[in-house]
Amino acid sequence: MNTVQLTCFITVAETLNFLKTAELLHISQPAVTKQIKTLEDELKVKLFHRTTRSVELTTEGIIFLNDAKNIMNITMQAEKRFAEHSEYDRQIFTIGTHEQSELSFLSEILHGMRLKFPNINPVFRVVSFQHLYQYLREETIDAIIAFKKTGVQKQYGKFQEFTKIPVMCVVSKDHPFVHKEYIKEKELINQKLILFEPQKCTDEIGMIQNRLIGIKPSKDIMFCDSFDASLTLATAGYGIAVLPKLPSLNRQFLRYIPLKGAELLSYGVYYKSTVVNSMLKYFLRLCGEYYAE
Repeated sequence: MNTVQLTCFITVAETLNFLKTAELLHISQPAVTKQIKTLEDELKVKLFHRTTRSVELTTEGIIFLNDAKNIMNITMQAEKRFAEHSEYDRQIFTIGTHEQSELSFLSEILHGMRLKFPNINPVFRVVSFQHLYQYLREETIDAIIAFKKTGVQKQYGKFQEFTKIPVMCVVSKDHPFVHKEYIKEKELINQKLILFEPQKCTDEIGMIQNRLIGIKPSKDIMFCDSFDASLTLATAGYGIAVLPKLPSLNRQFLRYIPLKGAELLSYGVYYKSTVVNSMLKYFLRLCGEYYAE
């Protein structure tokens, strides 16, 4: 795998057009096709569905896109660092989240980190639930802000809980359920629903979704790959979104109604228990203080 392959892949993923990619990269279209083909051969997966009329990312392509961008960012940072001969060594601190929206609460914490460690260079990575275990095992990340996941082996990482978060049914302000104090799971059976793609789910929400998917027609279900997308569709009246009640997900034109009987979700941070340095210790302390308030 090399940067030429990754550049071609990322550009095709963004343009969904091999010819446009060739023009942007100033190479021939066959050269782009060859780079994608060799990358697929190395990964042993198909990254694109390609017809005479359209180009689409496969599920594997969607998953790999974030990894490809991270690899390119790390490569560019390394090249720039050695080219500039900086007067001080930056201290890279890598934070993972499941959603971009989860980064919002980190501003205050990272402000405190900067005062304590002036040379800190925070790096963010979006981590799907299915890859959480992999990142912990490989030690490619310092901390992952996440919901607690069952089945993560303790020898590969430790979890520190910050708070408990309820599961909510999110509806638009003109929805028939808007005045309910709570919603029972069985009441969702006859409603249009906005659900998450399986790899984006917490364990608890995943179980709720699986029960609903098994008894509802597909025409009444819309799948999203982010919290923000779910909230946008809920605001537009497309159905009920089932989401954790994170502070960053509050929206003015929505009503958040507890899902009766749903377990509270444990929310906190995963970290490599064998690599606890001063930056990580201070980060954990600031996160704990933030949620304690």
